Amino acid sequence: MLKKNVDNSNFLWVTRGEKWGFRYLSKCSLLTSHIDFIYKKLFLSDESRLGYWKGNIVINKESKYQYVACRCYDDTCIQKDEAGRRIPHEFLLLCSVDDCNMLANLPWGALIIDKIRNQYLELLHCSSNEVGDCLIDFSLEASLESGEREFCDSSSLDLFVSSTPAKPNHSNQKFVIYVLWGIILVFLIFCLAYYHHSLRHPPEECQRIIDNRENGEIR
Repeated sequence: MLKKNVDNSNFLWVTRGEKWGFRYLSKCSLLTSHIDFIYKKLFLSDESRLGYWKGNIVINKESKYQYVACRCYDDTCIQKDEAGRRIPHEFLLLCSVDDCNMLANLPWGALIIDKIRNQYLELLHCSSNEVGDCLIDFSLEASLESGEREFCDSSSLDLFVSSTPAKPNHSNQKFVIYVLWGIILVFLIFCLAYYHHSLRHPPEECQRIIDNRENGEIR
C-alpha cells in the first residue's frame, strides 16, 4: 500500500467550474516561482486529451524534483460547464522516486478526485467573481493499494527550468541606432545644402530671380 501526504506544498491542482475558467486551486508552493512555466509545458494542450505523465523537474541544473501529473475527469460525479462540456481536473504531485515509480503505473488521479470532490463541488456553481483567486487550503493522506485500481501507463516527460534572465537582443538596438544616425545625417546634408544655396542666392537675389522669371526672363 502507498500512503502519500498531499498538501499545498507538493500538489498542483487546476480546473474550471460551471461559470469560471481554468485557475489554480492549489499552487504547489515548492515550485511557486516557476509554476506558470511548468503548468504551460505540461497542460497547454487540448483539454479533452486525458493522460498521465511522470518525470523530473530540473531547476537551474541543480534542484531536482520527481513528479507525476495527470488530466482526468471525475467519473463518479459528472461535472459540466454551462456549455455542456465535461470539466477536466489537472494535477501535479511531487513525490519521492519510489512513490513516483509506483504511482506512474496507477490511475492515482481518480483517487485524488475522491478525496477533494466535496471541496470542489462547493465552488462548481459559483460565479467567476465569487471564486476569484481562491486557493483551497487542504491536507490529506492518499492511500492506494496496487491491486485495487486498474493498471495505467504514464508518459515520461522531463521539464527543465532556468531562472537565468534572457540576453537582450542587441541586433534590434543596433538597427534603431543606425536608423537614427541615418536621419541625423540626412538632416545635416539638407542643412548644408540650404546654407550653400543661401550663400549663392541671398533672399533678395532669390526674389529677383522669381520676378525675372515671371517677366519671361530665364536668368
